[in-house]
Amino acid sequence: MNYTVLGKGPHAVRVRFRPGGVELRVHGSLISGNQDMARALRWVLNHREASADDIAELGESVTLEDICRLLTDLAPHGVPLSAWGNWWSRECARRAEVVQ
Repeated sequence: MNYTVLGKGPHAVRVRFRPGGVELRVHGSLISGNQDMARALRWVLNHREASADDIAELGESVTLEDICRLLTDLAPHGVPLSAWGNWWSRECARRAEVVQ
């Protein structure tokens, strides 16, 4: 099984893309996601330190807000924003503050 590992030790997040979607393993739990979630997470992993030019690649089907909402929603399940890289951690935390 080919997993992308984010972090180290018992708090590491293991991400595996499957034909029907994605699965994340964290703290002994399994989080399954559909193809839309897989597409968004694959993009995030390929753009760990995103820039304005990278964000423009998203097009209209998926927005930066959609991705930040997804990453923020995973946090209570043991996948911290920091697992996705510094840029995503800062950007999504900033957007969450604006919403509150």
